[in-house]
Amino acid sequence: MRNHTRLRTEPDGVVRVDVEITLAAPAPLFGYAFRQARAAHLGLAARLAAALDARPPAPPAA
Repeated sequence: MRNHTRLRTEPDGVVRVDVEITLAAPAPLFGYAFRQARAAHLGLAARLAAALDARPPAPPAA
């Protein structure tokens, strides 16, 4: 499996994440490999969205 991820900031300040995934597997295993890869990447996307949407931590009090 190959993963090519690009991050870019749009003019309105929104960060855009483009992901291109290429999967190669023997025919008998392709369905299983695809389902596993899809589940892993959907989970990663959810965690990434949460991390990018979270507020940065407040600076320590002086």
